[in-house]
Amino acid sequence: MRAVLPIAREVFIEARRSQFFHLSLGMAVLLIFIFTGISALDESLRGRLFVESGMTALWFIHFCLAVFFSVEILYRDIEARSIYFLLVRNVSRTEYLLGKFTGLVFSLWLSIAISGVILIACSFPLNGFEPRLLAGLGFLGFEMALVVSLLVFLSTLFSKLLTLFVFIFLFFFASFLEFMVVETELLVLLKAILFVLPNFRYYSWIEMVVHARKLSPMYMVFLGGYTTFLASFYLLLAGLQFEKREL
Repeated sequence: MRAVLPIAREVFIEARRSQFFHLSLGMAVLLIFIFTGISALDESLRGRLFVESGMTALWFIHFCLAVFFSVEILYRDIEARSIYFLLVRNVSRTEYLLGKFTGLVFSLWLSIAISGVILIACSFPLNGFEPRLLAGLGFLGFEMALVVSLLVFLSTLFSKLLTLFVFIFLFFFASFLEFMVVETELLVLLKAILFVLPNFRYYSWIEMVVHARKLSPMYMVFLGGYTTFLASFYLLLAGLQFEKREL
């Protein structure tokens, strides 16, 4: 696993040089300042509304960043044929995928941390210290890690365009699958599918962070365990698939 960290470092360096990455972070910070200015002028927009609007902006921007930046990074080496220079240096394909995953997640977490600190700093003169924001950033970090792991797996199966399409479909389908009521022999099959598909409703910070009166620490432990399990599962499948894939 000696190659994982160097590959992750290359991904992080590429993120620092990416205009799209810096633009996304700049937009997040700009929206936070806009929400802060509006809330300072209108007291009715402070409190829960400020938390909800700020977290919504951070989620949307980092979700888009995770999807499009991850897909671009995951397919670039294959399209440019530069992946061969890594594989001939005794770098396994599993190490390659883990390095890409680690670099992408670290880059996203750094962006979330920077924008999150700014959001908390802007919230302090309006609402005082908001512990809910820290929990919301945790929700966001866990969700982005799961998003990247799923994209890594899909990238070993499909082309770039098809990966985007399948991911968007799974993002919405898996979130509503638990509401389906089926009273047939397919119920067991649907429950099995639900078990291995990512349920992004678990990361609904609006329900658990904004509107909940008190967030249970055990739920954060559950969310961390759920993310670790599914992310590891998808990375394992990705490694198995990528090892037998013809490049």
